[in-house]
Amino acid sequence: MKYEVEGGGIAEILNPVIQERLVKYADKFGKLAVQNIRKNIREKDLMASRRMYNAVDYQVAKHEDTVDTIVYVAVPYAYYVDKGVSAHFPNLLGIKQWVLDKGISSQFKTTESIAWAIALSLSKRRIPRTGFFDDAIAETSRQFTEEINSL
Repeated sequence: MKYEVEGGGIAEILNPVIQERLVKYADKFGKLAVQNIRKNIREKDLMASRRMYNAVDYQVAKHEDTVDTIVYVAVPYAYYVDKGVSAHFPNLLGIKQWVLDKGISSQFKTTESIAWAIALSLSKRRIPRTGFFDDAIAETSRQFTEEINSL
């Protein structure tokens, strides 16, 4: 899951000082976005294993004619947590990893059977949209726009 902000092809006509300012602003946007996404993860109680929280990051890429800020959450399930999904059978490997991460065990059940039972239960329910990522990007854009307009 990622979000990109592109500079729009103006860097080639700008002097190097302005280009560096664009890179600094792109970096500032990325830091603010990561901060807002992590805040949403905490506030929406999505910290089951801290993997998603720790996987939030950003990169600034300076190209010949653009500066991009790429904000992402490097876990495969982040998209589904953000957007929500209708009822379906979930990824059994992901649930098995979660069971291991949480230390859930039983002397009578294997990790696989515990994960299977959880997956079966989840398959009967939908996962509601949390918006932890999209809402944070919208808030970051609003904050950043206010800051730029106040210059």
